Amino acid sequence: MTPAEIEAMPEDLTARTPRLEQILPRLATKADLVALRHEFRLDLDNGLNALGARLDARIDALSRQMLVLHEDVKSHVRLLAEHLARVLERLDGRR
Repeated sequence: MTPAEIEAMPEDLTARTPRLEQILPRLATKADLVALRHEFRLDLDNGLNALGARLDARIDALSRQMLVLHEDVKSHVRLLAEHLARVLERLDGRR
């Protein structure tokens, strides 16, 4: 650095100081960031818990629907088996 550049440094710093003084109060402190992280973590946990409860309820509802459909299919299979048995009896009676 030249002597002229070194002499200009304090003037440059003096000019920058008011801008820094305006910016510094708006910057977050470590405590602010820790509190924000804690708040985000709580929000995330609450959201995940709510989502888990909704998923559990939906799974229960789907499970009940699947049981109803299973019973419906079983009754249709039973009807088909009974019909097939009657058809086979008729065919055996014709011989």
